[in-house]
Amino acid sequence: MTISPDWMRAILTAEPSHAEEMLSDLLAEDTCQLDDLAHLGASLAPRGLYGLAEKVFAKWASVTPDNPEPWTNLGLCLSRQKKFKEARGVLEYALELNPDYLPAMNNLGEVYQELGEHDLQMKNCLQAVSKHPNSALAFNNLGSAFVEKGLFEEAKHAFETSVMLDPSSFLARFNLAKEASQAGNVQSAIQQLENLKAGDFAKNQRQFDMLELQLGIEYLICGRIKEGWALYEKGFSSAIPASLARGPQRQFSVPMWDGQSLSPGERLMIWREQGVGDEIRFATLIPLLPQSVRNNLVLECDHRLVNLFARSMPEVRVRAESQTTNDFSYHLPIGSLPRLLMSSVDVLRDVPPLLNPNSTDVAKFAGRLAEFKDRKLIGICWRSHKLSATRNKKYTALEDWRSVLSMPGALFVNLQYGECEEEIQQIERELGIRILRWPDLDLMNDFSSVASLIKNLDLVVSISSAVVPLAGAVGTQTISMTRQNWVLLGETNTYPWFPSVMPVVVPHGEAMAAALPVVAERVRGLIQV
Repeated sequence: MTISPDWMRAILTAEPSHAEEMLSDLLAEDTCQLDDLAHLGASLAPRGLYGLAEKVFAKWASVTPDNPEPWTNLGLCLSRQKKFKEARGVLEYALELNPDYLPAMNNLGEVYQELGEHDLQMKNCLQAVSKHPNSALAFNNLGSAFVEKGLFEEAKHAFETSVMLDPSSFLARFNLAKEASQAGNVQSAIQQLENLKAGDFAKNQRQFDMLELQLGIEYLICGRIKEGWALYEKGFSSAIPASLARGPQRQFSVPMWDGQSLSPGERLMIWREQGVGDEIRFATLIPLLPQSVRNNLVLECDHRLVNLFARSMPEVRVRAESQTTNDFSYHLPIGSLPRLLMSSVDVLRDVPPLLNPNSTDVAKFAGRLAEFKDRKLIGICWRSHKLSATRNKKYTALEDWRSVLSMPGALFVNLQYGECEEEIQQIERELGIRILRWPDLDLMNDFSSVASLIKNLDLVVSISSAVVPLAGAVGTQTISMTRQNWVLLGETNTYPWFPSVMPVVVPHGEAMAAALPVVAERVRGLIQV
């Protein structure tokens, strides 16, 4: 059976359900021409119709199972639909058929990156450039692998090689702009991204949305918040890679709320995205919503925040994330609140603390700490519980804190979640100190108790983790050791989300431990008060 141009146009322009029905009828035929299948799949995929293209390439692969090309295209379609484990199996099979097939190698490298398999990603990318030294895309993917390993100079060289091989390459130029931002050259990154946009380097919706989202983030970093929050909405484009996207990607049958008044009987549902730290940060804007909206508001949040948010915002109906409850007229991802409510970095300057911990729990921890009230009680968090080559550069080691931890007049309280007992015991032995912690306190999951503990502290010192927004939302004085990033919205001496938080900004290229002398000075001043 030959697919006519009119039939192909019909399937490309049909409603999704009708197009799928037409395609199923076609693929049921046993006489489809292979060239037609290849052409149809190649027409569907660039339009973002990856589910339909998947069916076409699966049919092609079933007809010619020893050909790596349809398997490679099938893997790409699975990857674009974020079916990464399935894509991995398909692409690895394509390379079994032909170990030197470059398209399969390039697609598989991206899948390994999305799955966090960075050793396999590096091995794959090195093999690709070894076998195909003139491939711009292979060198771009190698640069991405170097980034995941924290090898930024090597990454820059790989991206520059990709541009040299193909001056029109969008991905390599895009990645060079990101590398400039990671190195602290935000204005250079913006210039490069704006040049990409003006030069029409982006060839499809995926690349255009990637470009605009990254521009939005760079605008936020340098304080251009109106432009930044507008482009931040690109984070929910279905076209962009999962590693860049806001998440989770949820679909709703009701429209997204755009700030309009609610009619009688209408209800707004704001839903969680990103990690708990961002949830808390963005939730600080909820009290700025009109009372009429708050009275008809459902907030779906991480289950660990339900009790805290419900106690702190009694007029709001708070619940854990639900995929089945449809009791609302509009929806809004919580990270879209700033676009509607954060017209400047000052809107939260005089807002009272968001969170009100349970008074019984606050009293419980006050009792545990009562014998230590002759000293200043300081909570500490020095790293994330997830470590990698790139993430490690954002954090410290507990042994970096020696000059702070040995300071007379201070007593330190562990706020570090995850496995850290061995680190604590070692530093306690070496310095002859005690770091307070309790076996019945789950720092990872019991945020209500953690907030109650923090309420009793004189100071919290933390790298960029969920501890900072949690402490800031409670109202406890906090020092955040950080690099210049979008969270600061261009500020260096103040923290836009919580008045009680003071940032200590560490220049790019310096270890995060460079902030600790400033921490020591602040702790010394606190002790002397």
